[in-house]
Amino acid sequence: MISNSSENIRFNPHFPTVYWFTGLPGSGKTTIAKLLLERLRAFNVCAVLLDGDDVRKALSRDLGFSDNDRVENMRRVTDMSQLILKSGLSVIVSLISPFESDRNRARSQFCDANFLEIFIDAPIEICIQRDPKGHYALAQKGKIKLFTGIDSRFDVPKTPELHVDTTTASAAEAVDEILNHLDSANSETPAGR
Repeated sequence: MISNSSENIRFNPHFPTVYWFTGLPGSGKTTIAKLLLERLRAFNVCAVLLDGDDVRKALSRDLGFSDNDRVENMRRVTDMSQLILKSGLSVIVSLISPFESDRNRARSQFCDANFLEIFIDAPIEICIQRDPKGHYALAQKGKIKLFTGIDSRFDVPKTPELHVDTTTASAAEAVDEILNHLDSANSETPAGR
């Protein structure tokens, strides 16, 4: 683990990156994404957080949760991420992103050095126990339809750059793992990224 001291960080804080968080509802994506945003800002990294709930309220308020609507939501978030990245800012996306094909499509819009897929993993039983918004309980009663993990599928990522198990790692440890990954990737590239 790296310390919180910015002088111990070797990654290039000015290299715009898309941090794409995926995982079941309640796995810890938003908590970790918000903490990563705080840590990046502490290193003077300009970054924007696109959280799934906020995106649904603004950019995608006209969409439901059918497979087609989920695909369209991801397309919009990918397009927005491209615009933000082109402006020189990093983007933290916290989105369930349930379908592997859509995550691959999103990845294909960025060069490898710009895109980091982070699978925030917790078994559905743990997510149901956490149920921070009460949505699992409503889905199990049939009051919410097409809820990921209950009656809508989630494709487990096959090759994410990082796989964080939130049953064993705290949010702070998860962020340390992300920063360590960036630090290692940068040190393996002779001229930095």
